[in-house]
Amino acid sequence: MKRFAMCAALAALTTACTPAALKHSAIVPMPDNAYEVTSSADSKDQALQWALGAADITCSKRQMRYVVTGQTIAYKGKVAESTNDAIDTAQQIGSVFAGPIAGVFTLRGDHDYTADLKFRCEA
Repeated sequence: MKRFAMCAALAALTTACTPAALKHSAIVPMPDNAYEVTSSADSKDQALQWALGAADITCSKRQMRYVVTGQTIAYKGKVAESTNDAIDTAQQIGSVFAGPIAGVFTLRGDHDYTADLKFRCEA
């Protein structure tokens, strides 16, 4: 029982110390030091940042640098991207008159954007 508790504590610490880029990314190894990583986030910039962070961590472990060979960023939200933009604008205007309570409605999700990044580790 003591050994199980120690293993559980170690697993919790390892997970807690894992960089956000790896928590939000799936990395698939390919032939010839090539990889594909998919990251999802609530914004284009964050999804790309996590994908690049995962690439950096993956290659740094091998004492190499990453070279991007391809990338795509896609919106996969529940409603049209322009609808979310219109809601955000309306909330900004509403918060001027009603205060911060006007900014609580959103149709955005934590995984609206997906960044697919292909990269290679090189010396």
